[in-house]
This record gives sequence, C-alpha cells and structure tokens, in this order.
Amino acid sequence: MKADAITIDCIALDTKIVILIHDDKPDGVNIALGNKDGDIYSSSEYELVKKPETIIVVIMEANFIS
Repeated sequence: MKADAITIDCIALDTKIVILIHDDKPDGVNIALGNKDGDIYSSSEYELVKKPETIIVVIMEANFIS
C-alpha cells in the first residue's frame, strides 16, 4: 500500500487513532479508530480541505477522554 500513516495512541484506554494519507488520493485522509492489538472499530474518509486537524481533535476528545 502506497500511503503514509500516523498513529495516535491512548495507552490508558487501549485505543488508537490511525490517520492514512494514500498516495493515489492526495486530497483525502482516512481516519480509523481501533485498539493497540490492531482491531479497527470504525473508519471514515475526509477531504483535506475540511480541516482534518479540527476533525482529529474532536475524535481525540470523543475517544480519549473518559
């Protein structure tokens, strides 16, 4: 797979956010939620023009704050 990946881990809650930017889709980003074992619970695709950093902060607040 030709893509760049970034993971953001919350060790205390055993959760992970995976951000994928595919080489063949440079205008979009996939954001997946899962655990440290690699299980993926959900995945969504976003356009990069829609401020992915704001989306990531909202996802982190929803999934990392208990």
